[in-house]
Amino acid sequence: MGSKVETNDAFGSRFLSEFESNDLVSWSSLGGTREYGFIIQIYFEEMMEGRKFMFAKVKKSDGAIENFMLSSLTKES
Repeated sequence: MGSKVETNDAFGSRFLSEFESNDLVSWSSLGGTREYGFIIQIYFEEMMEGRKFMFAKVKKSDGAIENFMLSSLTKES
């Protein structure tokens, strides 16, 4: 899944300077409560006719691992 971060032309790449592995991050879904987790990996995924998007693999506070677009996360620490 995905590739190592090696490009700055991916959607969300402007957030690369703000995030790194082991950062505590938060997010919330529409109308939901804020959730927390730690970034395990940052990578880009090619989708929609070759367009690249930045993602983060996050270990949530309940132990589950989920992928999020990097732009949807807020750095907490």
